[in-house]
Amino acid sequence: MGFLKLSKAVAGVVIAQTFFSTTRAQDVRNANGNTTPVDLAPAFATVNGEQLFPSERLQLTDAVLANLTSHGIDTSLFGFGTPDDEAAALDKRSGGCKVFPGDKAWPSAPVWRVLDLLSGGRLIATVPSAAACYEGWGGEDEGECEYVSENWTNSFFHLCPAHAHAHGFDPDTDNEPAWKTQP
Repeated sequence: MGFLKLSKAVAGVVIAQTFFSTTRAQDVRNANGNTTPVDLAPAFATVNGEQLFPSERLQLTDAVLANLTSHGIDTSLFGFGTPDDEAAALDKRSGGCKVFPGDKAWPSAPVWRVLDLLSGGRLIATVPSAAACYEGWGGEDEGECEYVSENWTNSFFHLCPAHAHAHGFDPDTDNEPAWKTQP
């Protein structure tokens, strides 16, 4: 279960770097499947006196997590670990595959919704670049899969924004992507 501790760390980084200034009551589905309004403001505390970037000074607090828990929201992925938790996670890690949608350990839609609310609606739902090569990602596309495979080792291919891996998209110019026109 070491990946759960990593998920907590990743969630903490995402939340710390992308917090919003204010958001009032939001509807969130709790573990029982009921929708409940949850007030997420303020959803951060400002930490001063540390050598942090401005975006790192806005941090998720235990009080916000307690507020969500009081509404029946499972906040276990957003909790703060201890050094013992970190050591245990390192002992349990494996070289196996990462977690993907549909896996037992993949966060549920309500958990993603809470993270999206906590991060000010800044989560981006992406589709992996090689999705066209696999079933279950909106349909296999042999031509697109071949294109992705041919460009996989091209660093320009991976420079595109996460949401722009469909070939032919350049967010800056709406023209041919730079990696398609490079020698």
